[in-house]
Amino acid sequence: MKHTPHSRAVRFLSGLLYFFSIFIFINAFNFQHNPPGGWRQQFMPELGGQSISDVTFLDSLIGFAVTRSATVNDTGYILKTSNGGEIWNIVYRSVDNYCNVQFVNETTGFVAGGALLKSTNSGEDWFGINRPNQTDLESMFALSEDTIWLTDTEGLTGGVFRTTNGGTSWERQLSLGSFNPDRIYMINGRNGFISQVQNQALYVRKTTDSGESWFIVDQGRSSLDMYFADSVSGWSAGFNVSLKATTNGGMNWFAQELPIGGNIYITPCLGIEGIGINKLWGVGGVVRFNGLNPRGILYFSSNGGTNWLFQLPDTSIRIGQYFFTDFVDKNNGWAYDKFYATGIHTTTGGDTTFTSVRQISDILPGDFILHQNYPNPFNGSTKIRFEINHGGTVSIGIFDITGRKLVELVNKQFTSGEYEVDYTTNENSSGIYFYSLRVDGILMDTKKMIVLK
Repeated sequence: MKHTPHSRAVRFLSGLLYFFSIFIFINAFNFQHNPPGGWRQQFMPELGGQSISDVTFLDSLIGFAVTRSATVNDTGYILKTSNGGEIWNIVYRSVDNYCNVQFVNETTGFVAGGALLKSTNSGEDWFGINRPNQTDLESMFALSEDTIWLTDTEGLTGGVFRTTNGGTSWERQLSLGSFNPDRIYMINGRNGFISQVQNQALYVRKTTDSGESWFIVDQGRSSLDMYFADSVSGWSAGFNVSLKATTNGGMNWFAQELPIGGNIYITPCLGIEGIGINKLWGVGGVVRFNGLNPRGILYFSSNGGTNWLFQLPDTSIRIGQYFFTDFVDKNNGWAYDKFYATGIHTTTGGDTTFTSVRQISDILPGDFILHQNYPNPFNGSTKIRFEINHGGTVSIGIFDITGRKLVELVNKQFTSGEYEVDYTTNENSSGIYFYSLRVDGILMDTKKMIVLK
């Protein structure tokens, strides 16, 4: 049956009478966005158009960032915050590129790039130390004050280098000519990984002897970031096959599925961070907010990557994509853009609502249908399925019993088909809630769901 605006209104009013709740929807039809409060935006000082190349935090207050220069004559910066990112100060500048910043304890840190710098007073002052050659370094991993690995992609003099005496002398452990690696990550003093491009193919290599030898463990992708919870459980983020995991120390890798479809139109995982083996955060994905504007999202898993959801922070924060993420504990975390010297910070573990949208079928439905959520009642997570018989802007909102809009799960242009949305929240108390489906601004249906804790 083709629904006219009149028939849709009759059906909706009947539904409200069924729930004895006409009064609670007086305000619920106002779809003005009420942004979640788990994240707040932060800003760095003016950096002359330089891009951020790394961000790291030592604890909930102390953090550092470095920049990569656009040209050889641009100024590179080292920045420090002492209040969780609310205020960033430039503590060092020079005509150099910087690719990494890493601290091995609360006082001693290193910065690599067009120079190799060291600080011994918590990043207040920096001085140069000996490096293997005079070309720009691509990545660094500092295990201790004495043991540091570097990668340099320069064909003649580059490769993988290691020092065990704080930079006094360096050993060239690997040289692959024009195929020299661009990333390095060490789990411990013996086991680690590099990524490289060779003959237009992508490889990840592993060492089990502190870098003396390297062997291929994965092909077809590069690794931009890694996180290991222990010596065997790890995750690797990159452009190609954007997220992979290992349960045997990186000898074998398998892909993990990130949320796709719906309002997500860019799905890479460019950065990965974790708290222990279960709670994981990723960045790099992008959604189209209100059908047009790009907004960066954060990926989240509470079960070691078996299932991934995504979170769109406060949509008034116009950050198009996040490239770096760091968490120091379950509550304090950051995600930063690369190009605009801005990011977000949480002290509560992020927002409490997570979403995942999947297309179930592209068969043309006969009507607009909002299905009952399942499970229902639920505690923590439920699924909402809906069908649309022509393309349009679809929005799904969650409301409490007073008609207050809690969150907008979906607001995106969809093609015809059947879709399923995951709704995960730890904030809602036990009680009755409602969810509504709108297509092109027209209310199609509203249903009741119950949270039972």
